Amino acid sequence: MIITSLAVHPDFKRTKIATTLLEDAVSIARKNGMTQITLQVAMDNTAAQKLYSKFGFVGTSIIKNYYGKGRDGIEMELNRDRA
Repeated sequence: MIITSLAVHPDFKRTKIATTLLEDAVSIARKNGMTQITLQVAMDNTAAQKLYSKFGFVGTSIIKNYYGKGRDGIEMELNRDRA
């Protein structure tokens, strides 16, 4: 299962939509036997990082210039034993 992007329109932020989308994505992945989920998030997107951390995702590495020159990303991972 590959999800290339998870986003919420600015007009609907802080309405728990992202939480619901992530809950559903993790649930579907688990039901299909996935034991590890990896995602990338912008270093400056602290709101998303906090959400992912609440689900048990942990940062595993920094990806230089992942979002363009000078805009790094963080790779985060969720393992079955953390879910």
